[in-house]
Amino acid sequence: MDEYKELLKKCYKKVNINLNYVDKLIESVYPWQGKDYLISKIPNTNDYVPIDYNLYAIVKKLWKEGFITLGWDEGSEMEIGFITLKKTKTTLNKLIKLFGNDNIILHKKIINNIDDKINISKFNDAISINFDYNIIPKIHKILGIKKTTRKPLPGSVSCSVILKIDYKKIDKMFQSSLNKEN
Repeated sequence: MDEYKELLKKCYKKVNINLNYVDKLIESVYPWQGKDYLISKIPNTNDYVPIDYNLYAIVKKLWKEGFITLGWDEGSEMEIGFITLKKTKTTLNKLIKLFGNDNIILHKKIINNIDDKINISKFNDAISINFDYNIIPKIHKILGIKKTTRKPLPGSVSCSVILKIDYKKIDKMFQSSLNKEN
């Protein structure tokens, strides 16, 4: 992990970001972060996790409402965004109440064609909230929250631009560091 960590430090130094954030990311439950993010403590734990910048306020709202998140990705113009929640007996009903029946479409499985609604799919022990990247502002509005105004921390994609290196090199460096640890 040292080579990857040093590369992140170089990136953060170049844009004058406190290097403590590199340590927090590396020590978090998910040390690989491609997209720009903010780091947050997971409720009822001592663990930290990076949250994709555009989903930060949404994930925090879900935590406040008592949902247990399992993962997320804000998506992009080319890929669908998602937030996965632990399924309990009340998760689905709480989601419907939170988002409103008119704003969601329920599916029995995860789908790849998304429209301007929030798509909720059930599978095994989880529920997936799927959405087009472009409706993230609409989700903030539905939930009655504002997008965070905190400055995001650069993920690996941004670091590759900042340091003028190929993103695949950073990815390979991280994967290599995982293999050395195992």
